[in-house]
Amino acid sequence: MTSSNPASQPHLQIFNHLRTSGNENLTFPSFSLLPPETRSQIWCHALKRERLIKIYFQKHYHFTPERPKPNGEMPQYQIMVDGRKTLSKLLRVNQESRQTALRFYRVKIPCKFSHSPEDEYVYEAVGQPVKAKPGVLYFNPEYDFLEIASESWRGDDLFDLAYHLKKTYDPSHIGLLNLAIGGGNSLSVTDLEQINPVDVNAQIRQVFQETLAQLREVFFITRTRAGRRILGLASGIPVADSHKCIFNRSFPIATVTPGFERLKRDPRLISEDLKQTHVGEGPMRMAYYWQSLLDRWSVSASQITYQFILAFEPPFLSHEIKDCGSASRWLQEEDDEWTGKWRLDDEIKDGYWAKRRSHIRNEFYFDMVGALEGENKYEDLEKAVKPVFGFWIFPLRLFGKIPSSKKECWEVDSKQTLDLSDHLPGLGISLF
Repeated sequence: MTSSNPASQPHLQIFNHLRTSGNENLTFPSFSLLPPETRSQIWCHALKRERLIKIYFQKHYHFTPERPKPNGEMPQYQIMVDGRKTLSKLLRVNQESRQTALRFYRVKIPCKFSHSPEDEYVYEAVGQPVKAKPGVLYFNPEYDFLEIASESWRGDDLFDLAYHLKKTYDPSHIGLLNLAIGGGNSLSVTDLEQINPVDVNAQIRQVFQETLAQLREVFFITRTRAGRRILGLASGIPVADSHKCIFNRSFPIATVTPGFERLKRDPRLISEDLKQTHVGEGPMRMAYYWQSLLDRWSVSASQITYQFILAFEPPFLSHEIKDCGSASRWLQEEDDEWTGKWRLDDEIKDGYWAKRRSHIRNEFYFDMVGALEGENKYEDLEKAVKPVFGFWIFPLRLFGKIPSSKKECWEVDSKQTLDLSDHLPGLGISLF
């Protein structure tokens, strides 16, 4: 019952690919005949793309040994990096492309690479073997964002990393320019609030303050696991009509690919979908803890551009999107769920309830078929919004004033479904 070729169905054609269709097989046989400096310029142009790189600080558990405080000499922190597609292909095309890439990614950060850093730290803490491999993160501060993706990390590690980025790893001594906060707990579930800046090593304190003061852009990121298919009350998502089934086809889908292309406006017809946008925890708790950090460190940083990044994240590791194939497969599975390809028979109750087999017991139950509810039965799939893999980019100011207390924080972020149709967001398109 499942289509073998999602790309042949208009509503499953991926927007990322439609923008570049016809270019993927282009070749330039005369490239090797160009002067070396011209070839180098072309390699460099290919490298000039933004990346959102997830980094994971070492977990700080109550049972883990205490590590020395950073002193400006040997790094005391440890980071793991989600290594999928983080290393540029140009590092291994040929010697010429590699040299260009090494010049472009001038900052070399020692790290460990892993496909599941959060799990690896748990295994490491309890003495189990890990698969993480030592490596080097090649980094360009002008184009790359470092995303703090972990929870329960030690605040000193952030200060230590900022210090060594600027003083040790970057030959230009610039350090961090673009930062991302990867989720509501990335700043709150740490000891940052308990650290008095005067207790931090003087060199490290100065460099951390300089780093905060020079940041150009900060992303507050929510990757929600709900909000594309909203099946009435069963979804637990507050919407205008709790009995209605909604398919927000325009909601961008997150990938594990770090490279992205930024568009100032999402060019798709998305205004209707934006009227009921599920924002998960929202950005304001992250913004509150961030502003508290700036205040404690006496940094105004009025030059920073703040953005709220929103994407839908497929709920299981087996559904992670890493390339064209996994993207197409996931879209087809999502479509099968919406249209009820799982139905045991043709019986329909109350218009859109059908029999479904339980994965736990050898029995059935009735589940909603969203495509059969109300106006969904008449949806013109030829005109449906094309799915995109990436994320929306909203200016933080759209969500109002940053909360002044933790209590206010929770009150603001409890409003999980918002009408954002008055502002068309930017779009970050994942580069597979």
